[in-house]
Amino acid sequence: HEPVGVVGIVAPDNAPLLGLISLAAPALAMGNTVVAVPSEKYPLLATDLYQIIEYSDVPAGAINIVTGRSAELTGVLARHDDVDGLWVFSDAETCANA
Repeated sequence: HEPVGVVGIVAPDNAPLLGLISLAAPALAMGNTVVAVPSEKYPLLATDLYQIIEYSDVPAGAINIVTGRSAELTGVLARHDDVDGLWVFSDAETCANA
């Protein structure tokens, strides 16, 4: 399999940490760069995860976390020319913006 390139992921609110890891890990394992939108309700879990990743062997810039309103950021990722794929597990409003 070939890497897609830059993959945007939007994590769900009902499983904020597991959802983020479950979406990011396969994309990273395939050699992609990840732009992650964490749970809107629990964004600090993603920043804690980022601190762990920062001190691991994961290359710098392989995973990037953007916090904010999931519905708005999903639309931005979907329209961005540098994002090659988008993986969204979220509510209907957020998915509609993809």
